[in-house]
Amino acid sequence: MRPGARVVPATGSWAQAASGLGVARSAERYQAALAGDAVHVRGETGAGKAECERSGAQARLTRQQAKMQRESAERSRAVSPPDVSEAIERSRILHEQARTAILSFAANEDEVARIHEDLAVRYPRMREKYQQTADRAREAAERARQTLREHFPES
Repeated sequence: MRPGARVVPATGSWAQAASGLGVARSAERYQAALAGDAVHVRGETGAGKAECERSGAQARLTRQQAKMQRESAERSRAVSPPDVSEAIERSRILHEQARTAILSFAANEDEVARIHEDLAVRYPRMREKYQQTADRAREAAERARQTLREHFPES
């Protein structure tokens, strides 16, 4: 406890307890700020009164802004749902493009496998390496076709 401080009983309101400690003005300012009102405390200077009035005006402005934001949010929720037909059409087009791209990839990997098998026949010294590349290309083409079967059924 600070030297010279008085002990105040715990009964009564916060303002009563504060007045017992000699901080009545602070308590009244605090309550005024919470209520959003301007209060003139006895014996307070003009500058203090103006400060209370400013804080009251600021509190009212804050409440008004919050009210406007709530009303705006309510209006935006009341708006009709967006038209989804454009999104559905865009999805259908992208689906078809993806399907075509996967088919093209599989065909390209088949071509890569065929070329590397021909190279394996022509260059026996590199046969193993060309054959491995051809096998990997065939596996990639099969994975692409499997993806088509799983995710892009015939339509």
